[in-house]
Amino acid sequence: KVLTQEEIDALFRRAQARTAQGNSPAPSAVALPPQPAKRPEVTTRDIRQGSQLGKEHVRAVSMLHDSFARNLTHNLGAYLRGVFEVNLVSVEQLSYTEFLQRVPEVTYFASFNLMPADSVAAMQIDLPLAFPIIDLMLGGLGQVESELREITEIEEQILESVVRIICRELQAAWQPLLDVEFNFDSRQQQAQILQLMPPNEKVMSLSFEIR
Repeated sequence: KVLTQEEIDALFRRAQARTAQGNSPAPSAVALPPQPAKRPEVTTRDIRQGSQLGKEHVRAVSMLHDSFARNLTHNLGAYLRGVFEVNLVSVEQLSYTEFLQRVPEVTYFASFNLMPADSVAAMQIDLPLAFPIIDLMLGGLGQVESELREITEIEEQILESVVRIICRELQAAWQPLLDVEFNFDSRQQQAQILQLMPPNEKVMSLSFEIR
């Protein structure tokens, strides 16, 4: 039996009254009215929503990557000696399978290692954007390929330098909040893309528009 403070005070007052009147010692057992048991509070919760991004999270992530887009506009333009404009289009949370459903069959897809978080990130670049960048780096005017095709190994190596700049700018954007390194891993082929993450893994998807 756990006594309340009022019950303890009542016992002391009773004992003091008996002592003052010279009565017999206080009894060894005291009958107290039963206290109603407290019912546990139960809150309904959907565990599938445990890692959902809230509005405040989306707002904070958007502000972070708006800054990333501005810095990338300046630094990528200086590196390629061209006029670039990078804008954040959307921030979404979806499963990895849903993300892959939006990825074109022929594309550039690269993976990154996030250290020391020991996590994986991925970046997909549409080929109608990749080819003009490669053309600029080879001294051209940034022309678009007339036919959609896979990039060659040489073109892949040329594009990798741009991807590393994007990694660097992502790391700089996250640095004030999280001490994490974005390390370029490799370009992923179609079969490797499917195995990069579990199908139901929740991912944060950020979409950018580059002009």
